[in-house]
Amino acid sequence: METELNSLMTNIHVDDAQLNVYSSKISDLLLRASIEIESITKEIFKNQFGTLKKNFKFDFDGLDVLNPIYFLEVKEVIVSSVNCFQTNRTILPFAKNTKNTITQKDTYGWNNAYQNLKHDRANSFTFGSLKYLFDALAALFLLNIYFKDEIQYMGKQIEATKSFKESQGSTIFSIKLDNNWGFDDYSRFARYPKANPSCTFIPIPELNSYNSKAPTMREFNNIRKRSVLERLTKLVQDDPKMFEGKSPEEADILFKKNSFHADDFKAAGEYLAKQNRLNPGSAFNVDYEAHIIRSTPPEPIPEPDLFEFLVPHQST
Repeated sequence: METELNSLMTNIHVDDAQLNVYSSKISDLLLRASIEIESITKEIFKNQFGTLKKNFKFDFDGLDVLNPIYFLEVKEVIVSSVNCFQTNRTILPFAKNTKNTITQKDTYGWNNAYQNLKHDRANSFTFGSLKYLFDALAALFLLNIYFKDEIQYMGKQIEATKSFKESQGSTIFSIKLDNNWGFDDYSRFARYPKANPSCTFIPIPELNSYNSKAPTMREFNNIRKRSVLERLTKLVQDDPKMFEGKSPEEADILFKKNSFHADDFKAAGEYLAKQNRLNPGSAFNVDYEAHIIRSTPPEPIPEPDLFEFLVPHQST
């Protein structure tokens, strides 16, 4: 269907003025795309929940259930084709921003067009427009990604930004990759709950790479935290009233101001370097994978041990 839309775009200059252009060809493509959306929604639902109930409706029983799992209503698809010139190149295909012509219930613009064309095509020609076709194909593009449900290897961060393809094989659309790089020493999925829900993928450290780096990161952080504690203890001893009269917000700012010093990172790095366990520039440079963003992480995320750093480190 993308091939056919690309062919259309050689005959139509796709800008804001042309988005409401409609034709029988566009209507046919919209109907086909919507039928595919119905079908793939059912398959995704079955993969997650098993069999379908009787008289299963792909929108109310399918997409409405999948919405909170994948944050569908805020998911963004970018129109990235060089043949497209519309001002707004961001599509939210699962935002219910249209009233159903028949029921007056909130629905997706492409779905309202689909239902009108399916049930009353003779009086619904204007619904077969480029705008609704773009919306429907963007929805299908996303659902195909969820149906495949792939973890995609990306490599090191410096390589990943080049190797990961936001287009995911499309010649018209792209998805967004969350920019929350880095990792935490207590779980490789620690940053997963902070993912931007408008994005489709988030970079997650690859398991073997993470397991090889996390212990060094954990010890580095513990040494740094002990250094912070020692300095804060001395500050309070020198000025017992430093927090007196401060509001919680002011105390928090003062605490943070004295908690992040370059000296703490330097001390931790120097200690590990002496133990021949820190190779600057590579110790924490893990390999990444792209994981689909869901409301629930792929595995439970443990709470960090806030007091682990109080255990003195030992030379080896």
